[in-house]
Amino acid sequence: MADILAGKTVADIVPGVALDDVVAELPRDKPLASLPGGVEGDQDLSKWETMKQNTRAIFWSTFALFTCILWGYDGLAGNIVVGIPQFRQDFGVFYENQWVIPAEWLLGFNGGGMASE
Repeated sequence: MADILAGKTVADIVPGVALDDVVAELPRDKPLASLPGGVEGDQDLSKWETMKQNTRAIFWSTFALFTCILWGYDGLAGNIVVGIPQFRQDFGVFYENQWVIPAEWLLGFNGGGMASE
């Protein structure tokens, strides 16, 4: 990214936009590398050093990632467990030559995931 922006000004990136009206403190004639927001020498850090310096950002990014991945997983897991024959045999009742899970437990497995959302 730094190679793309090297030597360009704000006016080069957004031509025809009156940036002075939007963000008055950004000078249009200075290179983007000299603008606030970056720390000099960040490009020289290794990935591990960068992660050590930005632990809060790493934590919240990981938290958001797992929240997105696990959203709805509890309902899916409950329905999958009910389909396992050994689970039905261990926790179900024998009815008409097969093991079944009672309706109130099925309702709990299915409704529990929805109640937590």
